[in-house]
Amino acid sequence: MFSAVISRINNLNKENWFHEMMQSKVEIEVAVLQTKMDHIEESIHEIRDQIDGIETRVMRIERVVYMLLGGLIFIQALPMVQELLS
Repeated sequence: MFSAVISRINNLNKENWFHEMMQSKVEIEVAVLQTKMDHIEESIHEIRDQIDGIETRVMRIERVVYMLLGGLIFIQALPMVQELLS
């Protein structure tokens, strides 16, 4: 009877140890995934910042292109305007 109780205690200790080991492993995996997620979020933030910078540059280029086109139209229309005025 006494040996059965000791055997049961040993089995419980083994089960408890295994459960704690698995719990520890899960906690480590969660920590690793959390770290990876943090790195991904940082990368996404950096990419969004880069996209914002590119959008700003594209809008500036777009403004310059429209100004240049307006200037070309004005230059092409200038002889007609001179003829009309003279």
